[in-house]
Amino acid sequence: MNQRIMTIAGLLAATVAAIAAAGEGGRGKESLQGTWTWVAYEEAGAKATPDQMRDWTMRIKRDTLVLQGPSDLPKIEATIRLDAGTAPRQIDLIYATPSAPRRGRSNSSGSAMGPVPTAERATPGIYRLDGDTLRVCLAARGSTRRPAKFDGSKDSGAGVYVFKRKK
Repeated sequence: MNQRIMTIAGLLAATVAAIAAAGEGGRGKESLQGTWTWVAYEEAGAKATPDQMRDWTMRIKRDTLVLQGPSDLPKIEATIRLDAGTAPRQIDLIYATPSAPRRGRSNSSGSAMGPVPTAERATPGIYRLDGDTLRVCLAARGSTRRPAKFDGSKDSGAGVYVFKRKK
């Protein structure tokens, strides 16, 4: 009887560990899979206009993120690393390709929209998934300091992205 209880307890612990490693009951990479539409953005207190976000989509497949904008701009590819066991949940983007300057698509402060990715450099951030809404806050450009909250104000320098899942 004790052996059976120990076996069940061991299997339960292994299952819980596997669920945690996968992102707390499906709240990790599996829950982010699919195609997303960019609906809001704020960086250093400046907000993107709907026109600036209109043609952008994000696709997440397994641990790869591809952000694609208008046809005249290069796509941005990154590997996703998540830690869903933290509060707030943590995300790191490891870029596969650097992006070109986003010609003519600047926010009101004159900077290009979003962090400029650099190949093989991780950008730390946090994320929150509420149903079909994904909110991501990435560190200020060039910073390796992970944001502690979803703050795109001028003082934070961080970028807060909001995406809606495409149905």
